[in-house]
Amino acid sequence: MLNMIKMDVYRMFHTKSLYVIWIILLASSLFTSFLAKIDYDAVNKEWEEQQEQAVQTDVSKEENVQAGQTGIEEITGQENLAANKEQSGDMVSTEELSAQKENGNIGEKENDNINLGMTVTMPTEPGKPVTVFDVFFSNAQGRFYALFLIIFAVMFSTADIKSGYIKNIGGQVPRRGVLVVSKAVALALFTVITLAGIFLFQAAANMVVFKSVVWGDWKVIIPYFLTQLVLNYAFVLICVAMAVIIKNNVVSMTLSVCLTMNMMSIIYDLISYAIYKIGIHNFDIYKYTITGKMTMLPMNVSTNDVVSSMCVAAAFIVIMLTLSSYIFQKRDI
Repeated sequence: MLNMIKMDVYRMFHTKSLYVIWIILLASSLFTSFLAKIDYDAVNKEWEEQQEQAVQTDVSKEENVQAGQTGIEEITGQENLAANKEQSGDMVSTEELSAQKENGNIGEKENDNINLGMTVTMPTEPGKPVTVFDVFFSNAQGRFYALFLIIFAVMFSTADIKSGYIKNIGGQVPRRGVLVVSKAVALALFTVITLAGIFLFQAAANMVVFKSVVWGDWKVIIPYFLTQLVLNYAFVLICVAMAVIIKNNVVSMTLSVCLTMNMMSIIYDLISYAIYKIGIHNFDIYKYTITGKMTMLPMNVSTNDVVSSMCVAAAFIVIMLTLSSYIFQKRDI
């Protein structure tokens, strides 16, 4: 077993595609940082304009009061009327929301905001510096890093099958499932190095793009990073299991990319709707999937967020390893 792991790790680090993936990932991360800078500057500019307008409005009101001009009461009345309307609207919205919850139309479902494709949104508030964690969080939440992880994982896990080399080593082990486990260990190392490396590289990218390096709160960063690390690894093993079962690089890669792009959300919605129809309300299957956990994991994770995400990830890791090992053991290679 140990020799198989050493062989796969050695083969992984001597695979050209590994370094190609890393180079493309670093270049893409730098490019997304430039795009984030454009959005950040646009939001900051709009925020500054709003602040200036607010200051000008306050100055105008003070001048009107000092000049003894009338009309302020009318303006205040209009503002109060507008506020009352907003409050009334909020009350109606709250009542409608409560009614819908009672009917089971709206639960705790959060994937109403989940769209197909990859969405990278900066969490930085206007007027505050962009931290390394801000960019890492937005890319991890948008499954940007996961895309590169699964591309290499599929290529690596099927390389010896495609080349026929698996025939040479398949008969040298008592159980061929060990070959799958050794690949999983190698890919675990790949996942750790990739995510840790990209987090450190993001600091350099922030220096180039934003002219400063602010890491963020490490008490928030560490639990989030570790949770995303395990979730991304579980997602890698899902794609590896598909590649081992299907035995076709093109099909496996296509399905893996579709999972990353959230194409399965349509099926998840249908399943959740079917479960609702049988009488189980406020159930959202998306919360129990790897991509769902990756997307909905908040920046400031709570203990409950970490535990639930780790449990889902552990379940998928065990299931995928067991399934792929069993199929590989029974298959004629």
